[in-house]
Amino acid sequence: MQKLLKKFNCVLCGSKEGEYLYEFNTTVLINSKMTLWSYKHILCKKCAVIVVQPLPSKNILDQYYENAFPFELQNYEKRQINASNFVKKNIGKTQKKIFDIGAADGFLLNQFYKDGWKCSGIEPSKLMVDNALKKYQIKILNYGFEEFFQEETIENYDVVLMSHVLEHLYFPKELIKNIRSILHSNGYLYIEVPSVEGFAKYNVNNVKYLHF
Repeated sequence: MQKLLKKFNCVLCGSKEGEYLYEFNTTVLINSKMTLWSYKHILCKKCAVIVVQPLPSKNILDQYYENAFPFELQNYEKRQINASNFVKKNIGKTQKKIFDIGAADGFLLNQFYKDGWKCSGIEPSKLMVDNALKKYQIKILNYGFEEFFQEETIENYDVVLMSHVLEHLYFPKELIKNIRSILHSNGYLYIEVPSVEGFAKYNVNNVKYLHF
C-alpha cells in the first residue's frame, strides 16, 4: 500500500500526502465487453478531497456516458428540484440566461425553462441529450465537460449550474477557471457535490465518481 501512496497526487491542491481508505471492485464496459475494474479511494491529508486511484481511462468514461441514463440515481428529481428552488430563492425568479454543465436529461434546466428562463447546457451522454429534447424541448449540446471550452464559441450567462459534476472530472480546477469566461461579471455559479456521508449511505460504487 505504501507504493500506492507514494504515487498519490491530489488533483485539487497538489499534495502528495494521502491516506488509504477503502477498495472497490466493479464492472466497466471496455471495447463492448464488461470487465472487472478495481480501484481505491485515497484521502488527501492536506485538503481532505477523496481521490480515486487508478483513475479510469478516458475510453472507459466515454463508453460509460454513451450508455448512461440518470434514472439510476437515487432521489434524482427531488435533488434537482431542491437545487432549482435554492437558485431562485437566492438570486430571484426574474428570467435569466442559464447554462447547465452536465445537464443530464434536462430535468433541472426544465425547472427554469417552465418559468421562461433562456436555457442551454452540455452533456456527454447522447442518450440524455436526445431525451432532453424529446421530453422538454430543451436543446443541450453533446459535449464532454473539458472539450466544450476548446471547441465552442463561448457566450455569456447570468447563471451557470454544476450539480454533481466536479466529482466526475479529471481536472476540476481547470473547469472552474474556464467557467469564468462564460459568466457575466455579476453572474452566479451554483456548485453541488456529493458528501462522504452520502457516499457511505447509498454505497456508491461506480466508475464515474473520480473525487469526493
